[in-house]
Amino acid sequence: MNNGLTTKTWMIWQEWSVRVTSSRAQAGAPAVLTCGVPSALREHCSVAAWYRDDAVLVASADDLAGPTLLVDSGWRLILRSVRLEDARAQFACSVLDTLTGERRRSAPLQLEVTREFCCPGSF
Repeated sequence: MNNGLTTKTWMIWQEWSVRVTSSRAQAGAPAVLTCGVPSALREHCSVAAWYRDDAVLVASADDLAGPTLLVDSGWRLILRSVRLEDARAQFACSVLDTLTGERRRSAPLQLEVTREFCCPGSF
């Protein structure tokens, strides 16, 4: 029974952006890059791609031997062994909003890579 009442669903527009953050990056060690959106949007967004410079990174949650690995449904990208030249690259991610079909790309992040630390007292 409807009682003559109607229900309306409203969608509130919220300006949003995509950002990439990273853990400390030490040459020879792994680094974790995280693709982020506001928490209110996360449940209906998905990571569409990761980029190194302008090239799409092909990474997989199933490829346990490759140089990169996707975890947390693609929201995190693990670089298995950071190289000094990774400091010259720019990393970004793009996110798809499944409600609106809109795709947004983050500003690029440049890793700060420190030299690997080998042994105490070595020069």
